[in-house]
Amino acid sequence: MGVQRFQRGQGKPIRLPTNSGVSRRRFCVTLFGAAWPGARGGKRKRTRSLNLTATTKDGDKRILVVDDDEQVLFVWSSALASARDITLVTAQDGQEALDILDENGFDVIITDLRMPRMDGYQLTETIRQHDPDVTIVWLTGYRDPSRAPMEARLRVYRCIDKPLTVAQIRALVREAVQVAKNKPNGRS
Repeated sequence: MGVQRFQRGQGKPIRLPTNSGVSRRRFCVTLFGAAWPGARGGKRKRTRSLNLTATTKDGDKRILVVDDDEQVLFVWSSALASARDITLVTAQDGQEALDILDENGFDVIITDLRMPRMDGYQLTETIRQHDPDVTIVWLTGYRDPSRAPMEARLRVYRCIDKPLTVAQIRALVREAVQVAKNKPNGRS
């Protein structure tokens, strides 16, 4: 069932089961401060990222979502938290995504186009040099018809306008995973 669910440990260690057909993976969890009513100024508290290890089954479809907006990544993580047979990993820019890709293979990569350090275009170019078959989806808040030739040249599966609803996120992931399963070099 994808990433194991973590509950507040209240100071207790989190134990990850080790069953046959299961492997350990590194991932990053971003913790968000809450803007509770009555909180000072009602502003969001600071965020913090933790590197943890997730347990994934060998048959899980691995999805990498890349976006520089932590709230967008949180929405994606929340939308797919109950998804079966999916392991979701997030990165905040193209360079971080490449670092993750160096260590792990993915079935689907979903990336924003405008990001610091390395944008989605550069990320896609680099990925295509090493993995011509991975399913790639672009996310954008700025629709530009002139990008269609680049989209075709880089064999981008879809270019989707942000924002997306939870239902749209789930449908897009189901569709992209199905496309990845049908590719000749898919990880299934």
